[in-house]
Amino acid sequence: MLRYLKAHPETYDLLETRAAALCRRGARGVTVNRVGSMFTFFFTNGPVTDYESPSAATRRALRASSRPLLERGVYLRLRSSKRPSYPAAHTEDDIRRTAEAARQASPLNGAQQARG
Repeated sequence: MLRYLKAHPETYDLLETRAAALCRRGARGVTVNRVGSMFTFFFTNGPVTDYESPSAATRRALRASSRPLLERGVYLRLRSSKRPSYPAAHTEDDIRRTAEAARQASPLNGAQQARG
């Protein structure tokens, strides 16, 4: 892998561009903190700048959205020590489908209430 990255430095630009595109397509009421291809979603309208910023409600909303996302083919890591990152294998269509799945699964859009 390191040999590949050395031979193809454009991979870093690809990761940056596609991760930024995915994070820009977030749902209403979702704050995204991102560095390079690593990102974290928070179900809150305000900025998340420290450990106390995300509320317990935000953590519950993230857990509530994980199953609907998985049902739509998107696996989201919920462990706080493991941040999602954008792998180079994902395509522009993967970004579109992931963003759409996140909008549909967001507890803020009524998807959870509709499921019962």
